[in-house]
Amino acid sequence: MYDMYTSSKYQFTISTDLKNFTVAPTACSFDFTPRHGTVIPITSAEKQALNVKWNQTQVLPNQKKQLLQISPFVSNGVLHLGAETSVSDITVLLYDLSGKEIIHQTISNAGSPIRISGLSSGVYELHCITKTCKLSSTRVFVR
Repeated sequence: MYDMYTSSKYQFTISTDLKNFTVAPTACSFDFTPRHGTVIPITSAEKQALNVKWNQTQVLPNQKKQLLQISPFVSNGVLHLGAETSVSDITVLLYDLSGKEIIHQTISNAGSPIRISGLSSGVYELHCITKTCKLSSTRVFVR
């Protein structure tokens, strides 16, 4: 939903991926007059469902996975996870601070190198997950 301020109405759209939108086929009406967006409350269950759908690092409470700590470090253009070597098939997600995904890579184990030599200096968000556990999320500093 977005504000069509010159028309004094809202336009409703539909999306299945939050990237592509089509105008809603039927008119929507409501008994209030929001302006410039409205915040609506959601339940904890709705929040968790949204996180599961759109944030790969989230799991529902009944699907809790074991949390393993990682201690990432960067050396010679390579990111090392510093996690238990017994962890395998790790999906590594690296985001810049604007939320843009920079790296989405699956590595065979925690000791596998992740080349980041092409990254600009700065701070990045690191999320790692496996089929059997979620590794802790942290920030990584690249020089």
